[in-house]
Amino acid sequence: MVDLSNINVERAPSFAELEERASIMPHVDPEKQTAPEEEGEQLDGPAESHALKQRYRYRRAYSECELLDALGTEGFHFEKGTSYNFMTRGDVDALSYLKAVLRQQDIERLLLSTWCVAPEDVKQFRLWLDQGRIGRMDVWLGEIYRGTGGRHGVTVANMREAFQGLDNVTVQAGRNHAKVMAGRGQRFDFVILTSANINTNPRIESAVVQIPDSPDVVDFYENFFSTVKAI
Repeated sequence: MVDLSNINVERAPSFAELEERASIMPHVDPEKQTAPEEEGEQLDGPAESHALKQRYRYRRAYSECELLDALGTEGFHFEKGTSYNFMTRGDVDALSYLKAVLRQQDIERLLLSTWCVAPEDVKQFRLWLDQGRIGRMDVWLGEIYRGTGGRHGVTVANMREAFQGLDNVTVQAGRNHAKVMAGRGQRFDFVILTSANINTNPRIESAVVQIPDSPDVVDFYENFFSTVKAI
């Protein structure tokens, strides 16, 4: 079992410390650190951390394959003026929808709203930013990230630290429970609405990927979040 007792909430741990101890999945009970279908597995010490990281990678790869199969891998392209609706049984995570967009184009600007996000997913966003796959990203988190306690000890400060050195990223928290990824790309704009947060979640989830034929839809979300008060 992962020991969280040594985390001092008066001093928020660094993002590196969180990633080292974590592979924390926000939907998982921190006392168990196993997903519901994996309960009963007992791992001790560093082996558990390693096993959870491997589990995360396998689940992410499986998620992307399942989504590609649903879309059809043979020459599939998102079409303007079309909405794609999904119901999944815990086999596709929210970030896989964004990956499907990135398979077809780079993203010039991305608005990301999520109640919570896993550290491993934050690292994936950092990689895409470093690679130039995402030009600019504005992140809105839930109020659980304010102060020094945060979600499993993760705070807004940790998130900002993860994107240190990048002037094309903003991270804020508000009284926010919306799950939205809205962006503009080289070929098309898109809006991804999901019931899931940015994490690997073995539960039934819904999602809609909308490819609007007008910039007004993405404008709507950008204008709305520009009025949200950060806390």
